[in-house]
Amino acid sequence: MREGTVATDTPRPRVMRYLGDVATAWLGGFFEWLFGTGDFEQTALEIVRWMIIALSALLLGLLLFQAYRRWRAMHLSAPTAPKVKVETLAPTPAAATDWRHEVETRLEGGDPDAALDALWWWLAERLDIKDADASWTTPELARRAGRRDLLPLVRRWDRLVYGGGAVSVEPVRALWRGFEEALA
Repeated sequence: MREGTVATDTPRPRVMRYLGDVATAWLGGFFEWLFGTGDFEQTALEIVRWMIIALSALLLGLLLFQAYRRWRAMHLSAPTAPKVKVETLAPTPAAATDWRHEVETRLEGGDPDAALDALWWWLAERLDIKDADASWTTPELARRAGRRDLLPLVRRWDRLVYGGGAVSVEPVRALWRGFEEALA
């Protein structure tokens, strides 16, 4: 036995094994008292089955409830989205319209959407693009003028116009100041 290095010591009792045996005996007694059977494994399997069924039903109920809340929020209680104003200022030659005055007038009148339109034409005028077309995007306007340095400001303009939220006067005014500083 020494040559084969066989362990001859008696294993010592382990606390976890003892607690497991106590729990098994206690649960077996509890299930026998509760269900009239002492078969712990069979009863435990039956309980696990019912727990899985109950948890599945609960999960399905929660998913259905969440779907109902989303549907209700979209169809019943959600206010209608604000209408996006699509009208733009008529493209006229820069000499015929004072776009700076138009931007100021629109901002003072509290119409930031129209101020953004006038700001686009003011930018085209300041970039000295004579053949500006209303179908151009603002990044296209900056690229045609060779002013890639304006692209961060142009992205702010796009977020204001196409961001989906209501536009207020102050961000338009701040954007206009940014363009004036960049073009000075």
